[in-house]
Amino acid sequence: ERWTLVPQPEASEIKNRTFYCGSSVAVGVLGRESQINRLNDGAIQLAAKPGKGTFTFLISSAAGFDIDEDINATALAQLERAAALGGAQLKASAKDWWHRFWSNSFVHLSSADGEAEYVEKHYTYFLYLMASSSRGTYPPRYGGMIWNTGRDTRTWGSMKWMYNLFCYYNNVLLTANKIDLTNAVFEMFHKNYEVTALAARQQWGSKGIYLQETMWFNGPAPLPDDIAAEMRDLYLVRKPWSEASERFLNYAATKNAFDSRWCWKNFDDERWVDGHHFWEARESAPYSYVLHLFASGAKIAYFHWLRYDFTQDKEWLREYGYPIIKGVAEFYRNYPNVKKEADGKYHIHGVNNWESTWGASDTIEELSAMRAVTATAIRASQILGVDDDLHGVWQEFLDNMAPLPIFTDMSEQGEVRYWVNTSHSSVGRSSTNRRATTPCTSYDLFTLETTDPEMVELARNSYRPSSGRSSGSRGVGWLSKAAITAATMGDAEGVRILVPAQIKYQGLAEGYPDETATRWGTYWRGPLGNRMSLAEGHQGMGAQRIGNAAEGLVLALCRAMPPGPAGKTVIHVFGAWPKQWDAQFSLLTRGNFLVTSSMRKGMVEFVEIQSQSGEECRLRNPWGNQAGVTVYKNSRKFKDMNGSLLTFATGKGENFVIVQKNSSPVHYKRVILGE
Repeated sequence: ERWTLVPQPEASEIKNRTFYCGSSVAVGVLGRESQINRLNDGAIQLAAKPGKGTFTFLISSAAGFDIDEDINATALAQLERAAALGGAQLKASAKDWWHRFWSNSFVHLSSADGEAEYVEKHYTYFLYLMASSSRGTYPPRYGGMIWNTGRDTRTWGSMKWMYNLFCYYNNVLLTANKIDLTNAVFEMFHKNYEVTALAARQQWGSKGIYLQETMWFNGPAPLPDDIAAEMRDLYLVRKPWSEASERFLNYAATKNAFDSRWCWKNFDDERWVDGHHFWEARESAPYSYVLHLFASGAKIAYFHWLRYDFTQDKEWLREYGYPIIKGVAEFYRNYPNVKKEADGKYHIHGVNNWESTWGASDTIEELSAMRAVTATAIRASQILGVDDDLHGVWQEFLDNMAPLPIFTDMSEQGEVRYWVNTSHSSVGRSSTNRRATTPCTSYDLFTLETTDPEMVELARNSYRPSSGRSSGSRGVGWLSKAAITAATMGDAEGVRILVPAQIKYQGLAEGYPDETATRWGTYWRGPLGNRMSLAEGHQGMGAQRIGNAAEGLVLALCRAMPPGPAGKTVIHVFGAWPKQWDAQFSLLTRGNFLVTSSMRKGMVEFVEIQSQSGEECRLRNPWGNQAGVTVYKNSRKFKDMNGSLLTFATGKGENFVIVQKNSSPVHYKRVILGE
């Protein structure tokens, strides 16, 4: 009676559809008469009649998968609740939410050239974007997020792409103490556990779970038994592609070529001619961009581990984290093309190195992923006290994995060994001797706490600190991990250059051949006036480059890092921070420590650590290996310490302040001690 309704399709009209999602937007006006005007192309205008005084527009929305739910009633009920509260109370509620959101961490930067302030603005804006878009049931898609204005028309379809998704869901939200904003990601994989376990069995003949690089929000669809059997034979190369049956090809004809399962279809050449759909398989079939790419699953599993490590929530690990970690570890261990060979090592065959290398053996991404997820499964199961029977099996698998691919080059100083994508030729695309650091740093196979001499040597030789430091039109690409890797390697100068360069990224079209500019020019433009970009094309507005830059920023400021995957962590403050930038921060680290610190003119003033779970604290001395420090506990002097590694027990809720011995900075005395 109160609102004018726009008619919606009857449920009976859509009962026979295979999938249903209903959505409704309700708009109302308080304090003024209004009317609905129907415009062209299905658009509707709500117009408030003119007059003196104030009036309020209210907007609500609702969505659901239950065809019997009255989704209009749900949206209207929200509108009614808002109307009952009134504008002042709604504003106060929103203000209170945002106050709590911003108050549990902060980053403040300054520099003579203004670059640090520029970076801080974009970091803050990224958190604002995520707070505005990641509080629902599912994570927003990387391109378009929740701000599409063209319905479901967007470049690259509507699937979740894991590499892109993790430009948003990475160390930033965890380190910024915005844990709740990651819930949507974990809920999505939790809901899809059964269908991903079925996909592991049907598609690959493996155990555990198969998490695709590109997947639908509700996971991979079940397959007919005969299609699944032939798929295994074709994808595991037990049957030549030339012998693919007509039944299999006809079944694939209507499938989306962006889906990892079907990406051997050449989506560049799909077309409609006179009402007929034409498509072709790639010459490299079954190999393609993301079909034989399993490292995505390990990325997802390791992110589950990080969520636990930041919060120390064992019940969350038991219900959400461990099933995914175990599932991915078991997928690798039982994958039919992982075999123990004559050298006594487990090798993996016919896999990708992300999108650059197809159908290769022992690629660095897959071997790194196997190592990390297996080590994590062992640690997580020990914490929970479960699956004792698998510990020895996993340890044997981990101990005997093939070595990471290494290339030996000759220089004036002699032989130089470094990691590469793969040491074996590939069936499709090939990229064998390109230096590779990121796969090892992203899984903590190498960190600044790593002590294994060979790993340290290979990491240093593989890292190219000058890579991607151009300040030209291309800059650091929006998907680049260069700033993140620089922070992980302790390269402060790289952080200073790469983080702002990635934020300022302009695009690929400029300076490229005409045909490239014509094809991609509408894609790689930005940033827009709202700081986001259309890097993913039409209706693909997003902030991936800001997310990557923000991760490099927080890792350079404050990070607790282990010597290897899922190991015990050591806190580093300003571990890769440029001395030209002053900084103050309060950020969360693994171990559930809230760390606050300040650096001015290249000098660390103090470190405050609030223990939120009562774990042992390990801090790398920010004043140098031999510097003495004084530790205050709950505002009272606790002890004097020295050495490179500062270790002390903590209780839940206890507060520690560490300063350089015989130093009592004014800021520390005024703010921490309250003097």
